[in-house]
Amino acid sequence: MPFDKACLRGALPDQMVEARRWLIWRSETRNGAAKPSKLPYYLNGSPRGRGVGLDGPEDAERLGTFTDALQVCEARSYSGIGFALGPDERGGAWQGIDLDGVTRNNLSDLVGDLPGYVETSPSGNGVHAIGYGRSFKTLGSNGSGIEAYASKRYFTVTGTQARGYPVCTGDFVEMKLALRHSSIFHRDTESQETQETQETQETQDSQDLLSQMQEKGGVSSPTLLPRSYPLTVARLPQGSGIESCSPWLGI
Repeated sequence: MPFDKACLRGALPDQMVEARRWLIWRSETRNGAAKPSKLPYYLNGSPRGRGVGLDGPEDAERLGTFTDALQVCEARSYSGIGFALGPDERGGAWQGIDLDGVTRNNLSDLVGDLPGYVETSPSGNGVHAIGYGRSFKTLGSNGSGIEAYASKRYFTVTGTQARGYPVCTGDFVEMKLALRHSSIFHRDTESQETQETQETQETQDSQDLLSQMQEKGGVSSPTLLPRSYPLTVARLPQGSGIESCSPWLGI
């Protein structure tokens, strides 16, 4: 298992640990894809969503506890654990923001402003933020490196360089991310030479990103994190968004 259980528990806010929203995932390559996908499973080993509507009552019933997810992941050699986004029984929604390839996609200016619980992604080159509040329209994968969801997805959880606690990310998504998401210049306009140079910088990018998060409050010691805060739901107008993505894959 690619993380230390004690450190992961110490890094996570109580709200996430106590929520029954947990899954396990495995890195798998399917249908001749160029790279593997992070496919989610319920704790009983069945693929998430098979015969069950995502975010529906049956789906929610099959999600597990944090402790059980860790135990199953370790016992059955899965790649890691994940947290299901989407509406819950209290009327709010668990939200997720993914900034992928932060340096490559020129997203470094967004990292320090991310609201919610923030950590680095499994690759070390991206950042995830998990929040709780109102729903918003999906910002799907479009080459910008920016994605945001409040339903039918899950995020992998690492506890690496973690900071913060769940707050509503809706305003940040609609007022700051949506425009960048829709107006970004895609990488296919870059020269092949530039792309090759960027690819050789992945390791350095990862180190630069970790340094940025540390400067903005990211910590390696779990005892320094503000873990216990009340969850509130902000009832605000919804903004515009971009097309949704496949609910089967994780981030």
